[in-house]
Amino acid sequence: MGCKNIKKEKLSPEGWECRSVVNKSSGQVIYSYFFKRKRVPHKYIKTQIAKRAVGYTLLKKDIKNIKYWANLSQAMHEENGHDFSQNFQRSSEIYTDLNLNLKAILVATVTFYGKLFTTADGRKVKLEKKMFSGEMLDTHNRLMGFRNHFAAHSGDEGIEWARLAFAISKKKGSFSAPYIGTELFQPSSVHFEDKHFELFDFIEKHIDTKREQVMQKVLDAELDKIGLTLIK
Repeated sequence: MGCKNIKKEKLSPEGWECRSVVNKSSGQVIYSYFFKRKRVPHKYIKTQIAKRAVGYTLLKKDIKNIKYWANLSQAMHEENGHDFSQNFQRSSEIYTDLNLNLKAILVATVTFYGKLFTTADGRKVKLEKKMFSGEMLDTHNRLMGFRNHFAAHSGDEGIEWARLAFAISKKKGSFSAPYIGTELFQPSSVHFEDKHFELFDFIEKHIDTKREQVMQKVLDAELDKIGLTLIK
């Protein structure tokens, strides 16, 4: 079969375990479930409520990626002695590995952040910005601005811009050769502050609560099909 090493994950309630192997040729992942070390049969649930649970699982993965990238960005800034007391800093070299890596992290972070608030065929749930208020709403809107006007599209909010300048020198009634210059502004990264991480933590807790509620409904529905009721 050519499978990679087996990954084991302890499940709740106690006694359950999930094992997965990856076929190195096809990339197919095969899962098996065990209760007290004994393999048990399983099926896949395709109800609408199950699709919502899957959606929250994907949201959970996205917010964990976002938090990881934001922390990585900050670590890279600190390792290179960047001064966070200044809102804007100009880099002496645009096309350095550091700047390009920071920009890639920024694009990934705000793109995945935007995914949390948009629906797709493979994910039937999304978050709503009405869950925020005050400074948290301002922080959310700023991140969405980076997503909408920089990462996903080139917008009109001043996050990135370019313009042409025409210059000509006049001296004693004569003109030098005219010149057209290009001016460009595009961010390499942002300073992820406490307010950003508080926002990310708030979102993750919200997702966890919603997912737990929906997973309980899925479990109750499956038990009801076989005439069982979970004693709580």
